[in-house]
Amino acid sequence: MLKLIEYFLGPHAYLTQQSLNRARTLIGMLMILFGGLIVYSVFLYFTVYRQSVVIAIDSWLFVVPLALLMAMLLFCVRLTGHYLAVANVLVCLLIVVLGGAVYVTGGPFHTPALPLVVVPVVIAFCIAGRSAGLRWAVAVMILMWVATVLQFNGFDYPNISDEKFLASVVLMNWSVAYLAIVAIVMVYESINIRAQHEHQEKQRLFHHLATHDSLTGVSNRMSFENLLNKKCAAHTEGDGFIAVLFIDLDDFKPINDRYGHATGDVALSIIAERLSAAMRLTDHVARIGGDEFAVMAEHIRSDSVLDNMATKLLTVIEQPLTSIGPDVVVTASIGVAFYPQHARTAEDLLKCADHAMYRAKQEKARYRIYQ
Repeated sequence: MLKLIEYFLGPHAYLTQQSLNRARTLIGMLMILFGGLIVYSVFLYFTVYRQSVVIAIDSWLFVVPLALLMAMLLFCVRLTGHYLAVANVLVCLLIVVLGGAVYVTGGPFHTPALPLVVVPVVIAFCIAGRSAGLRWAVAVMILMWVATVLQFNGFDYPNISDEKFLASVVLMNWSVAYLAIVAIVMVYESINIRAQHEHQEKQRLFHHLATHDSLTGVSNRMSFENLLNKKCAAHTEGDGFIAVLFIDLDDFKPINDRYGHATGDVALSIIAERLSAAMRLTDHVARIGGDEFAVMAEHIRSDSVLDNMATKLLTVIEQPLTSIGPDVVVTASIGVAFYPQHARTAEDLLKCADHAMYRAKQEKARYRIYQ
């Protein structure tokens, strides 16, 4: 059903989340009303038609055009997207139809259609909002009071209903009203739940975009610094050292100049993937900017662990970029700084590691520790 609802959404429905939710609710209700009218027609055939053809035909002359109007309103939403206008037309149409039904079936004191009067008001609240819902509720209440006062003062309403079928029609109308309200609330809640899920997905997407590099998918500088500061604040003496490795690619500019920036972006993405795959699960990789990356490694308890890590990073970076060309090779220079020996904040640790990286840059394809 949700896929069918999406089919009838018009272009204007996507302007805001509120308009999207209400348009979905309107479409769902129109579909329910259309289906309900079809079921009602079938019910008439199996009950009233076999006992009174005239009453059944009269009922069909009312039900079938109303079902066609529901279908027309569905396509109006799809073609125009003006869901509020369609919603008001729907509510007005239902009130007019139900008002006519009340009038020709003995007025408020005798009509079997009275249970259905609440349905358009519920629809108005769900689709058009609180203010419009209150306006329609007041309008319906005034109309019903006027009709009741008229009948109380002797106005003689026509009554085309057959007393033999009155009990069954009243029961049927109560059932229809009850099921209609339950269906409307279910559609409304389903759309709201879907909207909440979509909102949560958008929030997760916005958070990911705010904390990750859009090109490589690894963390960005701000996210890296925030995480590093948290790790430093939670660090204890028994945890070993926190190492920050500042990685700068050697002579990366010629790749952009020779193959183009799009190819250079591909190379950066490949290198980011290699760095992420080479590190431990507890380590963290980020793109600092341009052709610069950073790695945070916790629980470094010996120089050999750091040496193995830095050497591994240099090795994976130096692997040929075969997707660009078999002879395309990039090397890197790495600077290393430790917490708490060299600095105690993320910004200062990156500065120290950057300083050590420039020392390594003089020889290229190696790493140096800050001194």
